[in-house]
Amino acid sequence: MRRLLAVGALAAFIILAFALTDAPLTAHAASNPGNLTLVIIGNRYDGCPLGPAYTFCDQPLGTASQPVPFLIQSSVPVTGLAVSLQSISGLLGSFAAGDFTISGDTCTGHLAAGAQCEVDLEFSPTTVGTREAALVVTDAQSDSLAVNIEGKGNNLALQPPYGLTPAVPDNSFNFGGQPVNQASPPQSLTVTAGAAVTQVHLSLAAIPGLESEFANGGADFAESDNCGGLAAGATCTASVEFTPTTVGLRAAALTATDAEGDTTTLYVAGYGNNGRGGTTEAGGLFLSFVMPGANTATCARTNYFGFCNEPVGGVSPVTATFTMQNASGTQITGLSVPKGSVIAQGATAPDFTVQNTSCASVLPANASCSITVAFTPTTTGLRQGAIVITDAQGDVATVNLAGYGDDYSIAAQLPTEVSVIPGGTASFNATLTPDNVLGMNGEQVTFVCPNDLPANTSCVATPCPATITPGMPVSVKVTLITSSATVVTPVPSSGCSSYGPSQAAQIGAPPGQQSPQSAAGGSFVRGAPAFPDVWVLAALGAISLFIVVFALPDAKGCRRRAAVVIMSAGLTAAILTGCHHHSAAVTTATPTGATTLTVLGNATDASGNSLNASRTFQVTLDVVTK
Repeated sequence: MRRLLAVGALAAFIILAFALTDAPLTAHAASNPGNLTLVIIGNRYDGCPLGPAYTFCDQPLGTASQPVPFLIQSSVPVTGLAVSLQSISGLLGSFAAGDFTISGDTCTGHLAAGAQCEVDLEFSPTTVGTREAALVVTDAQSDSLAVNIEGKGNNLALQPPYGLTPAVPDNSFNFGGQPVNQASPPQSLTVTAGAAVTQVHLSLAAIPGLESEFANGGADFAESDNCGGLAAGATCTASVEFTPTTVGLRAAALTATDAEGDTTTLYVAGYGNNGRGGTTEAGGLFLSFVMPGANTATCARTNYFGFCNEPVGGVSPVTATFTMQNASGTQITGLSVPKGSVIAQGATAPDFTVQNTSCASVLPANASCSITVAFTPTTTGLRQGAIVITDAQGDVATVNLAGYGDDYSIAAQLPTEVSVIPGGTASFNATLTPDNVLGMNGEQVTFVCPNDLPANTSCVATPCPATITPGMPVSVKVTLITSSATVVTPVPSSGCSSYGPSQAAQIGAPPGQQSPQSAAGGSFVRGAPAFPDVWVLAALGAISLFIVVFALPDAKGCRRRAAVVIMSAGLTAAILTGCHHHSAAVTTATPTGATTLTVLGNATDASGNSLNASRTFQVTLDVVTK
């Protein structure tokens, strides 16, 4: 009896194994949402160019800048808040512990949902040149927020007046709105020398890329100073007035140099209007900026209108929405708002895109409409300009935009074509090369395997995703594994992977005739054999019973005759099964032939949002017969 049970269990195991061949595999990926977000950088003064990080003004060695507050918010209650200053990956040489100082910090302990805390930073360079760091905020829930900061240590520094907040903050010291051909009140800027210098000279020039916003010789701005030679630690004053020569945004670079070769630059800007409006108001048009509620970007902005770094050809995942309000009390007609890809005033290419707007040609009194803008850089470097809105009454309103374009490329390495027999493995290599900016804000590149793989072929791309260090190439490997008639490659579990259609092709069948694919709900899954039908099970059961009966020590003649009858029936079932499956034999081998495949690399920000900037490379898999 024990032998009978053992053999029966074995038969049941065999049948169960066939049944489980089709059991799907599941995988679960953990995720860690970023609850900490940068709400705002509360500039108490402006005047430094926008770069790939929050930019402090030039600062003499051994001195500290005015503090700049960074406001952090949490979407859920968090505990264990901590703040630190760390080097930026790949830029260790530009970091020293004393370059930046946390002069104030309320981001400690816990933070309620929707509450804000503040970190105040001062720039105190330890050496001459660019100094860079990451302000990192963490909590006990494993959230992490990194904000890149930078500044330039210099012997000569040109700084705006502290405590003066322009009405329209942007990436320059801003004089705000001013009627055309009327001079603004003078503003005093300070030149400081870290060491003794001679022959200090100030001059105005166009900002690269904004030549059309600069009048001949800098006629929009007038500068006078009492600088000449300066002792160590001494200062002098430069007085600047803004007299716009035309309507619209006007900008210039104010540069101080000395005989010792030191140089420092400050941007100055303002808006020329028709005299009917004030700083941000033009004849009843009032343009107010609304911070997008979904803005969870981890990069720093030097102004409310600045975008995070974005690869060339991409579209920023976080947009800026502006509200246009008619506060004039009367209806405005002929309202003109740029649409689509916009060549901003002062720009040379359409680096910004108006994605949508609710503004029509008529705006009733006290009504408002919205404008949504995305950053779509066409080249690398600082991209900036102004979108200009006009109406039939001669009103002009402008909004200044800025962002930093970066870039990366992916190139396949030789050989780009590999031949394998069914069941063989082909490996391809590529190099991802970022520029010196991509990766500063935690950007990564995730690879996508081709969706047109040959049948029963797996693809895995590593690393997944690729961590980017600015200026440092990354090696990428793509592995393709084919299937043979006897061994089927399993479905990969990696995130950067894909699998060709699971199917079994009939040997000798007419061209194009194949068994159903598992993806379409057929009986083949991952190239596994189909579950035996009832005739095959009957044959297996009869043979097993025949063996059991003859194995019993007390089997009598009648039992043996019965076993013979059962075995005969089983053999008959087997023969019927063979007759029923009269089609040609099947194989799970990857079909032969050459296939050109495209591997995609998608750039994402530190929060996992797509930057909508992909790069590709191609390889060829050639499956050949032995």
